[in-house]
Amino acid sequence: MSVKREILPDIAIHPGENLADILEERRLNHAELAALMGNSPDVVSRIIRGESDFNRDIVVGLENALEIPAQFWINLQSLFDATQRRIKAQSEPSLECAMPEESPR
Repeated sequence: MSVKREILPDIAIHPGENLADILEERRLNHAELAALMGNSPDVVSRIIRGESDFNRDIVVGLENALEIPAQFWINLQSLFDATQRRIKAQSEPSLECAMPEESPR
């Protein structure tokens, strides 16, 4: 019987990096995207640098501006969050307690 092992990433990539790649492909700068989304260039820059997360307003703005479904961005943010939590949990010391040995009676 074979055991299937899931391969999990050991780094968390913020969805802002994906957004930066898409902007580069489309030859759009932060200010142009911000204008299409109805946000300030500072908001877009913080997202791309990974300093802000993708929220409902941002993903809807991206969907309208870039015609990429909001669910795509939500999925990337969820994957980033889950990966960060898993990495953090792996780096923290285990809280398992050793069972005390039984004493002879």
